[in-house]
Amino acid sequence: MKSIIRRFARTIFRRMPATWRYILRRDRYSRFEKHLQFRLVRHDLKRIPLADDAFIDVFWKALPIGRGPAASVVVHDQEVLRFDCFGPGKGHLHASFFQQTLAPELRLFFSEPTIRQQIDRAAFEVTRNLYYYTQRSPYAAVRRFRVDDERLRLVGDQMQATLTDYILVSTQ
Repeated sequence: MKSIIRRFARTIFRRMPATWRYILRRDRYSRFEKHLQFRLVRHDLKRIPLADDAFIDVFWKALPIGRGPAASVVVHDQEVLRFDCFGPGKGHLHASFFQQTLAPELRLFFSEPTIRQQIDRAAFEVTRNLYYYTQRSPYAAVRRFRVDDERLRLVGDQMQATLTDYILVSTQ
């Protein structure tokens, strides 16, 4: 009886519009929320305020796939972008798009070969393309987010300098 109910529920779920399916998914909650407690106890985290409801967290990341400086752009408690500058073939960004696929996240690899060039690319994405990413968020509050272009440029430069500092510290 239990399997019949599950099959029925799955059939109904699949026939719903994609927006409803997204809203009803249990795993739809932000990756940022899942890792908030971890971020609060980090000693290497540097927070750069972007606006009243937005900031950029910059930190050092060491994973089995690579290690290097990383940054997260958080708007209304939702992680919109995360940059992992791991060097040749490993550096990438995560974007929080409204997607109708089964993949839980989108990873776009950098074409830039060095960590410094990847940092420059991350700063470019923040200063020039942040609105592109916020407009593709599933959250209306994130889509309404606006900040002055001059402020965005200053924060992008500050993020770039902080990411570069992590490289200098790690090579000493």
